[in-house]
Amino acid sequence: MKNGHDNHSGDGDWINMGRLGPVACVVGEGVRVTHGCLGSLLHAQQRRDGRFGYGSWLGAQYCALLCRCQLVRSGLWDLNGDAVPGRPDTAYGPLLDRLGGCDGGDCIPLRLTVCWASIQGSRNVSSSSWNWSVDANQRMALQLAKSRGANKFELFANSPPWWMLINKNPCGSTSGTADNLQSWNYDDYAYFLSAIVAEARTTWGITFTSVEPFNEPSASWWKASTSTQEGCHFDVSTQNSVLAALHTEMAALGNTATIISASDESYYSQGVSSISGYSSAAKSIIGRFNVHGYETSGNRAAFRSAAGSKPIWMSEYSESDATGVSLASNIILDFKWLSPRAWIYWQGIDATAGWGLLMASLSDTTSNSFVLNMKHYVFAHFTRHIRQGMTIMSSSHSNSIAAYDQANKKLVVVAMNYGTAQYYNVDLTGFASVNGPIVRWETNCNGGGNLYKQFSDTVVNNDLSYPRFWSYMNVNTIMSFEVSGVSL
Repeated sequence: MKNGHDNHSGDGDWINMGRLGPVACVVGEGVRVTHGCLGSLLHAQQRRDGRFGYGSWLGAQYCALLCRCQLVRSGLWDLNGDAVPGRPDTAYGPLLDRLGGCDGGDCIPLRLTVCWASIQGSRNVSSSSWNWSVDANQRMALQLAKSRGANKFELFANSPPWWMLINKNPCGSTSGTADNLQSWNYDDYAYFLSAIVAEARTTWGITFTSVEPFNEPSASWWKASTSTQEGCHFDVSTQNSVLAALHTEMAALGNTATIISASDESYYSQGVSSISGYSSAAKSIIGRFNVHGYETSGNRAAFRSAAGSKPIWMSEYSESDATGVSLASNIILDFKWLSPRAWIYWQGIDATAGWGLLMASLSDTTSNSFVLNMKHYVFAHFTRHIRQGMTIMSSSHSNSIAAYDQANKKLVVVAMNYGTAQYYNVDLTGFASVNGPIVRWETNCNGGGNLYKQFSDTVVNNDLSYPRFWSYMNVNTIMSFEVSGVSL
């Protein structure tokens, strides 16, 4: 045997668990919503909150998909649970709702969710200036997610509504590097977002955990002539002003249960720059810092340091690597160095095998036909095992993460092997007692091998000089281990 109960001598690659370390976290947050087009973004699992560390949700976002083609199909949503026999759920948990700016020109790919009907829209949300009945499918997505266990929601905006903008185009400013929100509309934009949060709470039964007024605000690509999606540049000084206005309007409408997050920069380095430019007043307003994971070789630890004691969401990540290897690598790096409270994959469903966790038509809104991509299985290795309330632990191994479930005395280890086939050895010396049993799951990312296949061939070896277990891992293989009977 190659999995923990043979006479393996201990050579190979070691994962030394030891005791809980300073990079721990607790699983527990996730779900965002955008203005103008209520799409939804599901995070698969929350990260851990607890005295040993930090917590975070893993998840996948469906905003763009839902906004483009209203792809809210019960057959796909049932993947959230065990309703589809023989198909593993990926535990999509947190939900993002995205609001679009809409109707500023032919370049706008998204539709309006709720908005003022004219440039001089009324602040009376019961007036004809507001239409709360549009985009029923997107609002249904929120309800479906909530009914399937999502318990953290964030409302965010790609751009203010078109009538608040200097060039009336929510794809961006003329240059891409200049502010596009009219200064006299800072308060109205803040009220717009706050009113939606209040309506969701009082009418839809959705209390947003957070509201985010920006999306990649330092980027230069939100340009009216070339951008194919909504976006809006905000200088940091403007962000300070908008955050102050939003804080005032949120309080005035009684949205005390919803924090303000910022600023969803594309790169960790941009996020560090934005945080350093915030005024002390703005920093006191911000309840959580969001950042996107597109700077895959960036300095995650620097962003963590800049955020100080404030929690972090890694609120958007996506790429075209169909093997899922890049996905696994960046989840592990973020858990080790960024310590986010939520980790969100952007493109949950796509028409290609590379970008989506599921592959399905984006134009046929009547079919429930789909294909589970390799990324789905890779993501499941994290989302099904690192669950809400667990504590993320330190690991000496660069390609693994571990979590501890104190209530159930269970240890979870997720390990990825990229290059040479080898033994992975887990040193359990730091625990008071480890009894087992151990269950493991395996996926070979090269295709043609195991796809999230379960095994019971690994055992704890307490007969050696220290307790440990091991498993043989092939090239580009990911494994998840659940070790029961573990006491600190």
